[in-house]
Amino acid sequence: MYVIYTILAFLIGFTLMVLVHEWGHYITGRMFGVKIDEFAIGMGPKIFSTRGKKNNTVFSVRWIPIGGFVKFTGDGEAYGEQTEADEKDPRILPNIKVWKRFIIYAAGAFMNVVLGFVLLVLLYLFIGLPTQTPNIGQVIENSPAYSAGLQAGDIILKVDGVDIVQDNYDNAIEQISQLIGEGEVVFTVDRGGNIVDVVMTPQYDEETDSYKVGFYFGYVYKGVSFFKAVGLSVDTSLEMMTLIFKTLANLIFKGEGMENISGPIGIISIISDATRQGILSLVSIFASLTLNLAVVNMLPFPALDGGKCVLLLIEAITRKPIKREVEGWLNFAGFALLMILMLVIGVKDVFTFFG
Repeated sequence: MYVIYTILAFLIGFTLMVLVHEWGHYITGRMFGVKIDEFAIGMGPKIFSTRGKKNNTVFSVRWIPIGGFVKFTGDGEAYGEQTEADEKDPRILPNIKVWKRFIIYAAGAFMNVVLGFVLLVLLYLFIGLPTQTPNIGQVIENSPAYSAGLQAGDIILKVDGVDIVQDNYDNAIEQISQLIGEGEVVFTVDRGGNIVDVVMTPQYDEETDSYKVGFYFGYVYKGVSFFKAVGLSVDTSLEMMTLIFKTLANLIFKGEGMENISGPIGIISIISDATRQGILSLVSIFASLTLNLAVVNMLPFPALDGGKCVLLLIEAITRKPIKREVEGWLNFAGFALLMILMLVIGVKDVFTFFG
């Protein structure tokens, strides 16, 4: 059953990310009066398509549910040769001002950032802020706590008769650590409104030179106001994108962190794990993925929107457009390198998850 949930989550999540990304290109193109031939979700052969009555744009859905594109009229570098009419038409993409083209190319990544931000706002607003408490989140199998019958969801009230702080996680940890040692210890817990005493003998851990009983604390979620949710979402979005930049920088300049890079196979595995953990984890993963997509897409690399923006900056500085042949070859080379990189990452994922 989880296989079906994973497939549905993957298709819905990635379709939403691609739709939002391409809509960013489309809506800014329309805003600047650029003629658009097609707005496509997916790649490969068409499943179906329809033509808009007002702008004559074809809207299509294609068989391969990864990627999509907005085909601007006369964008010969990407989709074919320009005609003489295209070269004189002020409404085609290459003929509009540089700053407008820059906005159009950057709008896709910007909309992915907006999507990630909105998903995080919804999480904080409707689910709340996760806070660790003296509630049992997970009991480790074959541990003293497991053998004694401690259960996930139990709220620790006392340890050997000493009241445990309920509103400060760090203090609760310190208290419990000081109270368990050699010999039996009694945990008094609230289990669904019933007060239960659970007796266990902590196990000595040589590595940490401490006694352990074998459980992890869980989280509770406290509701926050709208403005608090917005502030938290801004902070979380910036933290996620900063982490992505650091990971990519370490990979490029230090050759480290390849294990942290995932392709489609790895992403599907991550989504599968998130599906099992529930909607909270799933939405968090897609918020992270859409922010990842925004950062990667704006890298100054040929074939990516970030690479196109760099060429536009060069054009703005030199006041001369980049030759179409040069731009075409750069994008072709960039696309080829991206395919090779995806192949390498795919092979790594296969060995990681199926090896």
